[in-house]
Amino acid sequence: MKRIRINRVAYVAAAVALFATMGLGPVGVSAAKAPSLSFNPNLLLPGSQNAAEPSIRANSAGESFVIGPTGGQCDAMRVTHDGSKAKFIGAPDHNAGGGDCDWAIGPRETAVLPGFPAPSADNLAFSSLDQLVNITTGKSTDDGNSFISPNPASTQVVGDDRMWMAADPKLNSAGFNTIYMTYHDVTLADIELSISTDGGFTYAQNAPIINANDVPQGQWQGLGALAGNELGNVVSRRNPATGTLTLYSIFATPDSATDNINQGAAGTTNFNRVYEAVGTVTDPTPPALIPTISWRNYEVYHGPAGARYNRIFPVTAVDSAGRVYAFWSDGNHVFTKSDATGTGWNPAVAGTQIPNLGSVNTAIMPWAAAMPSGGASGVLDAVFYGASGGAGAQPNPQDDPNNVWNAYLAQTTNGGATWTTAKASDHNIHTGPICIDGLNCNLVGNRDRTLADFFQVAVDPTNGAADIAYADDHATPGSAVMYYTRQCTGISAKTGAALVNDCVAPPPPPAAPQGNVCPGPQIADYSGDAPNNFPGGMGQNVDFLDITNATFASAPLTAGGTTVDITLQLKDLEAPPTAANPNIVSGYWSVFFQYGTATGSTWWYVQATTNGTGSAAVVSYSYGTWNGNFNPVGTINGEFHPGPNGTFVFHLPRVAIGSPPDGVDLTNTWANTHASITGMGTGVYFTANADRAPNGGYGSYAITGTPPCPKKIK
Repeated sequence: MKRIRINRVAYVAAAVALFATMGLGPVGVSAAKAPSLSFNPNLLLPGSQNAAEPSIRANSAGESFVIGPTGGQCDAMRVTHDGSKAKFIGAPDHNAGGGDCDWAIGPRETAVLPGFPAPSADNLAFSSLDQLVNITTGKSTDDGNSFISPNPASTQVVGDDRMWMAADPKLNSAGFNTIYMTYHDVTLADIELSISTDGGFTYAQNAPIINANDVPQGQWQGLGALAGNELGNVVSRRNPATGTLTLYSIFATPDSATDNINQGAAGTTNFNRVYEAVGTVTDPTPPALIPTISWRNYEVYHGPAGARYNRIFPVTAVDSAGRVYAFWSDGNHVFTKSDATGTGWNPAVAGTQIPNLGSVNTAIMPWAAAMPSGGASGVLDAVFYGASGGAGAQPNPQDDPNNVWNAYLAQTTNGGATWTTAKASDHNIHTGPICIDGLNCNLVGNRDRTLADFFQVAVDPTNGAADIAYADDHATPGSAVMYYTRQCTGISAKTGAALVNDCVAPPPPPAAPQGNVCPGPQIADYSGDAPNNFPGGMGQNVDFLDITNATFASAPLTAGGTTVDITLQLKDLEAPPTAANPNIVSGYWSVFFQYGTATGSTWWYVQATTNGTGSAAVVSYSYGTWNGNFNPVGTINGEFHPGPNGTFVFHLPRVAIGSPPDGVDLTNTWANTHASITGMGTGVYFTANADRAPNGGYGSYAITGTPPCPKKIK
């Protein structure tokens, strides 16, 4: 999500002759017609507000783990094997990061780090980018139920971006997982490698994965006014016959050193050359733990100068036969090539075009997964965001404002010779452009990056079903959440046969509470939707930040009414910290509405914050204008009524907001709460909402001078 630029169902058979030039031998399952692809009803992931670009992995029990950045932390969820329900499991980074996130899952460890619980499940390692400075890392040994205090400085290179992770499928001699983490440094834009031999808690720097003897440094470096390169994911595979471990990664570069210079000067990132990085790993002799790795780079495809294949990430995958696949997008289609070892590509041969479904003419953000061992050879799943409705016009089809987006899955059962494509999302997930230029989306103009930079698919090792997590803002444009779905029918990547459908549909969500104009409440919200995903929290509900409703009332001027009285009700109002949520010292409780035009903003807010706890708590009340930031104007009177269904009551003088007469509308009403580190308006609050009411959009408008309610509401 923090990615920066240094200077920065359809079925189509490919031509047999093309695959002959690629050296594609007999792989995959029977040529009989495969069963059609279908997916479970999509599941909104709890606790995923403001999170996007989800990473997903599946463990040996068939559970899926999803993690996504909010900008301030990485929020994580665990999904049941059948896809019917999910649980928010907190912020593994303890709020130290949230720029980018990734997972790696390895086998259950036999050794225990000090302070960690004895391993009771597969090792779950995470990484979280912290302000482009360093990478926070850690792990869970108990199925994601706890993440012990993470390591906030895991890399020896200071200045990092976009990391990817892979786990050795075999424990090392100390009984821990060995985790491999690649990432960009933000100076040279080299692709660095760090290795953890304690399951993902601490890391040691290793050699970069780009071999300058294979790819000249001038072609890919990003130091100074150069375009740089784009890194893709990393995959690990142990050969079942020899036991040898090989690492695979992928990256894209400009056409040449000259092109790198010219694109740097022009501010473009049209990377037209795709490379596979293959790392041959030599296991250490115990008691040593750090392996030796020799990297070579092989050009997969050399496209025409000016073409752009980093939309966004190039991606690689490896199946159980050891066949290596590469994927990239030109904006209109996803392309793929495969090679028996990852070392024998012919860069002059173009990739196979994965078929779009129906009227889709724009396709970006590919991801792919197979089973590197224990699965069916030649079976692989690839996902991408696809759009219709726009023109699909180059050079930037993804920027068309008429695009309507969905998540798609394409499956091959014969090593990439043919593909079947189906829609995985059960609703439109985004409308309008998707910016794929990283932080430049915000630095150069204000382009829509709500869905961030990628989404992922993983393969459930228990039955070979595809598990998918994607970002979505269809209900609240500009504010993302994350969804999950899983493959129910089609071919299994484990057996190569028809998948046994064991999907269970999630229960339908409860109907959203609705506000009313008069007598109110104008704002209504679900109860129990304020998870404690702040540092030290484990996802329990924060009742004192959990909004249930808000009501606007103002006595008529003829009856002496001079204030707008706004009542904000919480599930159980206490002044923090509390026994259930000791990590939250204070909070901000705010209600917003629109009336008239205020200098610098058209929005007004009222707000309460506390200092102290229990009966000794002191509450301050204020009001001001809001334009994405709070702009305080002054203090107001208020009331504090703690307890179950407790309330704050704000007495806002009408004169303070321009003296609205009776009978006018206060529009676009909503409320939110924030956890805070200190109180009385002088502390730092977490920018992510603890709760927003309603969850999306606005409540009903309010009418000044009511109640009593008019006989007919306009």
